[in-house]
Amino acid sequence: MNLETFLKNYAAKIIGISMVVCNSIWFLFESNIIFTSFFPQGSFYCFRPPIWTSFLDLIISLAGICIGILIFQKKVNYLKWSLIDLALIVLTVMIFLN
Repeated sequence: MNLETFLKNYAAKIIGISMVVCNSIWFLFESNIIFTSFFPQGSFYCFRPPIWTSFLDLIISLAGICIGILIFQKKVNYLKWSLIDLALIVLTVMIFLN
């Protein structure tokens, strides 16, 4: 099997699965931050981001999960949409650091 046939058959599935897994972990992390900010259970944060950035991260991670599923099903171009998801992640990191 050469590289061209491998990319044609498996690249979309690998990228789609990795996007779903990474965005799911990001979603769980941000939902935990939101939950502990509304219902403190002995958690102490030296620095907690504003709640609106956590909600923005939740929305973008849900969009990334949907994009990953569409890539896995080969309904969209995997290269274009994975770059769009990466740009959204970079945008949220820039908002968080600003």
